[in-house]
Amino acid sequence: MIDDEHELRDLETIIGQKALDGNYTYVLVMYDSSKELKGSNLADVQSAAMAVQNLLLVACTLGIGVKLIGGLGDVEVLRRAVDAPHGIRPVILLAIGYAAEWPDPPQRRPLSDMLHYGKFAGKLQPNSRDP
Repeated sequence: MIDDEHELRDLETIIGQKALDGNYTYVLVMYDSSKELKGSNLADVQSAAMAVQNLLLVACTLGIGVKLIGGLGDVEVLRRAVDAPHGIRPVILLAIGYAAEWPDPPQRRPLSDMLHYGKFAGKLQPNSRDP
C-alpha cells in the first residue's frame, strides 16, 4: 500500500500520471514471476486480475470505491521504487477510498452482441460507456 505523500509524488513521476485528489490509499498488485509455470501463457497475470476483481466486489459491497489506474509506466522502475525483489512484477495499481458519490451504472450491451457460438461471428464492438 502506498499512502505516504513523498511516495505518492514518486509514483506520479514513474507512471506519468497525477495521483487522484482526495483521501485514497494506493495498492500495487504484483506477482512472483519466478513461480511462473513454463507455458502458462499469462496465467499469473490472469490470477492477479481475478484477485483484483474479488477485491473490487468486496470493496463495492462495503461502500468503498476503487479505481484502476491505467498504465504503470516502466514496471521495472516501479518495482525498484517499492523495493520489491527481482522477479516480483507489478500488474495493476488501484486507488482505494470512500467515494463522494456513486455514478449510475452504464447501460449494458445485449449478451447477443458479445456471445458467439463455435467461432467469432460478428464485428468487434468499441469499448465505450454506450452499448
